[in-house]
Amino acid sequence: MSVSEETGQVEADLITIAELARRWHTTAQGIYAARHRGTGPRAIRVGRRLLFRLSDVLAWEERRAEPEPPRQITGPAPRRHSRALPSIPLSRVPEDPRP
Repeated sequence: MSVSEETGQVEADLITIAELARRWHTTAQGIYAARHRGTGPRAIRVGRRLLFRLSDVLAWEERRAEPEPPRQITGPAPRRHSRALPSIPLSRVPEDPRP
């Protein structure tokens, strides 16, 4: 949790680099590297500290989420047809080098 400059109270909607790193199971250096690459959620600089709005973090995570997989249709499994391997003309088969 972060401390507000104006009131000195803890604000639940702001998180620090360390808290974000714990949330994403990475290091603070990983968060700084992502910022350097221009990826990651927006941050707010307060003095020397970077703080992140939890709403921005959640929105960024939602945008990065993979789409939900298509629903499985229940029923019998589709039949698989075996494919025959293409035949190789005998003229292209190498000769046996053994005597």
